Amino acid sequence: SPADLGLYDEIQMEALKPVVEFIKLHGATPGIQLAHAGRKAGCAVSWKGGGKLPTEKGGWQTVAPSAISFKPDETSPRALDAAGIQKV
Repeated sequence: SPADLGLYDEIQMEALKPVVEFIKLHGATPGIQLAHAGRKAGCAVSWKGGGKLPTEKGGWQTVAPSAISFKPDETSPRALDAAGIQKV
């Protein structure tokens, strides 16, 4: 989702280096979670309702193994076939 923290490019990786160094300084090992948001992707932050964002506000067409929406009142993701799932 647009407001999620991520490592999407070199600029973000450089910006997060001080955080990594701070974690190491205090004896912990930093880590990241690799994930695919699927049908929940493209949502607003929780304090603004957490609902699906329209494309003009930063949302996008989501994809998932089925066309079942995350919430009943939200748009459905585009269902992926086996080849589409492999690609993701």
